[in-house]
Amino acid sequence: MLAVKAATFIELVEKKKLLEKNKEQIQLYKTRQGELRNALIELAKIRSKYLLMRDAGIPCPELTEMLCPVEVIANDKAQLFIENPQVVLEKTSFHAFIKVISTTVTSVGQELLQEWKLYIESLMPNIQQDTLSIFKRVPAFKRETELIEQHMDSLRFHKSKLPNDSAEIEKLREVSKVLHQLWIKFGQGNFPPNILEFLRLAGSSTGAPLSILTEDVLKWLNEHGIYNDCTIRI
Repeated sequence: MLAVKAATFIELVEKKKLLEKNKEQIQLYKTRQGELRNALIELAKIRSKYLLMRDAGIPCPELTEMLCPVEVIANDKAQLFIENPQVVLEKTSFHAFIKVISTTVTSVGQELLQEWKLYIESLMPNIQQDTLSIFKRVPAFKRETELIEQHMDSLRFHKSKLPNDSAEIEKLREVSKVLHQLWIKFGQGNFPPNILEFLRLAGSSTGAPLSILTEDVLKWLNEHGIYNDCTIRI
């Protein structure tokens, strides 16, 4: 009787161990299934962003040869995992596969981001910050200079991440167009030094001395309708 009980107990212990092992394998399978799904999603995303930039006419390196082989392998592996789920539990091959996808996504993403940054920079007019600061102190130019800064900040913000859709790209192009039009109103910053010096002092708390209000400066102020906005000290 004791031997039977002992055998039954050992059998129960073995069944418990088997259940615990199966439970661990099921959890591991679910974890790796999630990793696989996320890797494939990221691969599809980077392909989508590549096509988005290329179709929008943004200069891009030819990345098809880098993406296609990995996509073929990914599709084959995904099909294999569906047909034989046990393969997912093989640690070495699974992690090697995930690493190939991750490395490809990172490499392609870095190349695209570099081209995207260059493109965003091409949308920005060459604005001299010192010159803009001078105009900003003139009350008549306050609104336009603030808009210039807002649009420049918007473009800089988008430099750090790839675009999500064509609407975003078109919006940035519109921002660039408005920005260039605003800067053209300021002669693209190409003003004679005497006018810039006058504006710099005229926008200060003490004002510009009357001695630097030359005929050329006065003519420029009147042409731009800002004579009354300048502080002049005698």
